[in-house]
Parts: sequence; C-alpha cells; structure tokens
Amino acid sequence: IHGILVDINTFNASTTLNINNNNFKNMGFSTAGTGVIDMIRLGAATFTLDATFNIKNNTFTNLSLINSGNTSLINDQQSLSSTVEGNTIVGTFTRTGVSGTFWCYLNNGSQTGGLHTVKNNNFSNITLAGTTAFQGIRNSGGSTAVQTILVTGNTVSNVIGGSGDTSGIHNGFEAAGSLVSNNIVKDITGTGNVYGIILGKNNGSPSPGSVDCNNN
Repeated sequence: IHGILVDINTFNASTTLNINNNNFKNMGFSTAGTGVIDMIRLGAATFTLDATFNIKNNTFTNLSLINSGNTSLINDQQSLSSTVEGNTIVGTFTRTGVSGTFWCYLNNGSQTGGLHTVKNNNFSNITLAGTTAFQGIRNSGGSTAVQTILVTGNTVSNVIGGSGDTSGIHNGFEAAGSLVSNNIVKDITGTGNVYGIILGKNNGSPSPGSVDCNNN
C-alpha cells in the first residue's frame, strides 16, 4: 500500500515537487500479512541536480497497522536533494505485525550529490511487536559519500521496539560537512540492541560528518 507514490523516471532542471500538509489516517490492510506499507514514497528515478523536493508538515494520525512487511511513513528513494521538515505523528502509532522493519523516515536512494535536510520532525509514541526492527531517521543512500546530510531539530521519543535492532537516528554515506545536531532522542526501548544515534562508515572509512548538542 502506498498513500502517495511518486514513481517517475526523469525530472527537468526546473522541477519542484511538494508533498506538503497531508494527513494520513485509517490506512492499512484489513487482514494480517506480509504486505509493505509506505505512507509517502518517492520512487527511484533519474533527476537533474537542480530539481527540488519538499516533504513538509504531513501528519500521521493514530495509525494502527497489522502487517508484518516493511513499513515507512516516508520512504525517499530518489537520488538528489530533499527537504523533509515538520512531519509529525499525531497521537500514537501502533504496529502489531511481528516482523519486518519500521522507518519513520528512510533516505535510501543512490545519491549523486546535493543537500539533504531533515529537520524539525517529531516521530514519537510508537509501539512495535515481535522481531520488528526500528529506525526513526535513516539516511543510507548510495555507496559513495557525495551528499551533504543535515539532521537537526528532530524528536524521536517514546518508542517501544521489538527484538530487532532499534535506533533513533542512523546516518551513513554522508559527505564532509554533514551534521547531526540539536535532536532529541529519548525514551527508546526494545528487547534487542538499542542505539540513540549512529554514524555509519563510508566504504570502510569513518564518517566525515559530525554530531553536536543532541539530547539522548
């Protein structure tokens, strides 16, 4: 299931795509199964460096899902710059499916450059089950560190995870100048490994990004 799906091949240099001010509620499967759910998904595509993508001020209201397939609020598979700002879980998010991974935000495209900003989002009050893994904000696109990634002012809190790995913020493959700052990551539990903030490696080398003044 995709709430909003942008599945495209090529944008031109003047393109601006806005996915803003949407409210997602009463979504999901009627019976339990392994189906995948993305509330917002930008599909893999080829873009010019000047294309602009904004995903702002969307709300995810009292969602209760029963699927065991991978699930995301925002799944960003495109390759260039995005601004992801002010998106919020309203009330609670519950998923009783017992496997797969849940991402609040996933940036997993094959990055080719640009600036990627994730700021002032609030992903809180989440309950998961079984072996489910959780990643609140995950930037993992590409195999080379060519995109500057700024993750600032976000809140990931009050998360009850499953037995899979659970992390608040996880950055990898970011270019020099990337920054994780002024985020609140707190009250995250699980029966597996639990991490507040992870800076991954870029092709075996330490991340060139930095971490500053986070609360976890």
